[in-house]
Amino acid sequence: MKRLLLAALAALSVSCRKAEPAKEELVPTKAVVAGERLIDFDEQSGAFSCRAPAEWKAVEDNYSGGPLVMFFGPMSGPLRAKVSISVGRYPDGSGQIKTPQDYVDSLKLTDQNPSALETRVIDGRTVYAVHYDEPQIDPRSRKTLYMNREDTVMIPRKDGFFSISHTAPADAYQRTLPIFEAVVKSFQPKS
Repeated sequence: MKRLLLAALAALSVSCRKAEPAKEELVPTKAVVAGERLIDFDEQSGAFSCRAPAEWKAVEDNYSGGPLVMFFGPMSGPLRAKVSISVGRYPDGSGQIKTPQDYVDSLKLTDQNPSALETRVIDGRTVYAVHYDEPQIDPRSRKTLYMNREDTVMIPRKDGFFSISHTAPADAYQRTLPIFEAVVKSFQPKS
């Protein structure tokens, strides 16, 4: 009898608890690509908007001439912190690179051995693309740890272009390539 009474009290206490309120996402998910939630991202100065991986670390530039934003990720798994997607604007402060071909030529000057410049059409918009491999160097020993592949898409804008680059280990870059492609497809220049 006591056991029955205890079981009934336990069941009653469980049924009387209020349901936990659902946790709201601070920024709503707009898509899921390659297992990563994508959110809408607006660059701090209003230069562009795009979809971006929600869980990756975003670092925005304070106008020192570097990329406008860099996304670093993923936050877990074998590629943890080995991948980046960055957005730059050209011409930048130096003014040396004004066209997509200038960008490719600058890679050749630094012995990057880039692919030929490709012209692509994405959702009716003409863009330019290039890729190359580069070593990931250990800063302490200067030893090559592995090879990275960098894919860059250049989107024309008034008086120049935006570059969107994806850097990942060459033997695994295809795992995060769909995220990069989603960023490129959603990219909207505003200036």
